[in-house]
Amino acid sequence: LPQKPAGLNALWRVASAQALRADPRPGGTGVRTATAISLMAMAAPRTLQAAAPDRAGAERLIESFVARGEGQPIDLAYRIEASRDYDPAEQLDRVVGPVLNVNFADDPLYPPTLDPMPGVTARYSTIRSIIVPAGSRTSGHGTLADPALWPAAVEAFIRSALERGSSS
Repeated sequence: LPQKPAGLNALWRVASAQALRADPRPGGTGVRTATAISLMAMAAPRTLQAAAPDRAGAERLIESFVARGEGQPIDLAYRIEASRDYDPAEQLDRVVGPVLNVNFADDPLYPPTLDPMPGVTARYSTIRSIIVPAGSRTSGHGTLADPALWPAAVEAFIRSALERGSSS
């Protein structure tokens, strides 16, 4: 979204980076804590309820993500903190090409109830926004990694952008 991280988005970044810096050992407490924080911030509640129906399930879920070992902990802390000054709102006037914002109804990190996009799309004619409805296959923020769930909207946007481009 074209806004600086705030609320839950800012909190998970600060807490995860602090945990990783406090204990950067691969598989250590810092990594496990940062993983749990990230899951709580990004996964749809329905997804977490199914994946972690009890304490043992929660421990298995964290362990499965820790086992993926996505990079070195300090590198991950830097990646998380890289957005600390992200705030593109003041630069939107520079956007000249078509832009599609895709969000998800069950995304706790960017909940539709706090969606800034209606104001953005009203101000900028080249920017469009969609909210993919929650469903049995959506999983909150993680749905972004499953483009099979939202191709119709993207296809319609691309077709519209191509039509506008060919008529100018």
